[in-house]
Amino acid sequence: MINLDDDILKDFVNTLIHDDPELKPLLREAINNVDGDGVENSSATAQWDHRYNSLVKVAKKYDLRFGIIKRGNLWKAIFIVGKDNSIYVFFSHKNLKSIIKQGKSNHYLKLLNFFNRHLDDHKPINEQLKLDIEEVEEPFSDDALESQARDIIKMLEQDPSGVVVFAFDKSFTSTVNAYIFNSKHEAIWHQDFTALIERNYTFALKSDEIKTEKKESTTTVNKKKQIVQLKKIK
Repeated sequence: MINLDDDILKDFVNTLIHDDPELKPLLREAINNVDGDGVENSSATAQWDHRYNSLVKVAKKYDLRFGIIKRGNLWKAIFIVGKDNSIYVFFSHKNLKSIIKQGKSNHYLKLLNFFNRHLDDHKPINEQLKLDIEEVEEPFSDDALESQARDIIKMLEQDPSGVVVFAFDKSFTSTVNAYIFNSKHEAIWHQDFTALIERNYTFALKSDEIKTEKKESTTTVNKKKQIVQLKKIK
């Protein structure tokens, strides 16, 4: 139920898992905390910005469209549009679990699940993966929620063919899984892509093209080429 080339899947998976080893020292220099004795409130945000922006580079590499999801004034997420007009969104597994437990009706994941309504007849694969929204008085009508959902994907000329969620974990063991929920927020499909994680993964950026290759840990910057070595966090 997922229609992506193997190379795209591999880049999605490894971009979610691997961080730029130079991000932290560069951030510390920018916030005047080179010795690490001060505060780093922006660290987590910087990691997500790097992750999202790297996914944008992956989208450009494969000539895929992407969009930005605005969540208030403090946070923006991205989605990528596949060749079949499917939408792909990205969460840490921890955040996805939080949405499962406490998600609000107008959270963008629940809104996007509206476009999986054609899967409502599918049997849930696991009741524990249902986005179990707390029983509270619904502040939005169905029409209002649909309008918000369509506002997220307004860049598209037609409704997406479906919405796929990638969730990653980098705690004890790194994992990446993909899920599809129906519009009732029941998980009706799941696949584990952890096997695609590479021990050493390099995302290479060039001014005129973008390509992925394996190299030893190195960062070279000049006018023509910038290579960022991404290492697996153990």
